[in-house]
Amino acid sequence: MARLTDANVTIAKEIIDRYPRSKSALIPLLHLAQEQDGWVTDEAMRHIAELIGVTPAEVL
Repeated sequence: MARLTDANVTIAKEIIDRYPRSKSALIPLLHLAQEQDGWVTDEAMRHIAELIGVTPAEVL
C-alpha cells in the first residue's frame, strides 16, 4: 500500500474535522498510516499533506 485506503481516507477526514486547524491532525493521521502499512510510506506522507493542505516537507 502507498496512499491511504478509501476506508482510511474516510477516517482521516473524520479526524481532521475534530481540529480547528487541519494541520493539527498530522500526528493522528501519521498513526493511521502506520496502522495501515506497518510503517509510514513516502506516498502516505504526500497523501496526508494533500488532505491537510500542507507541503510534503511539513509532514516529513
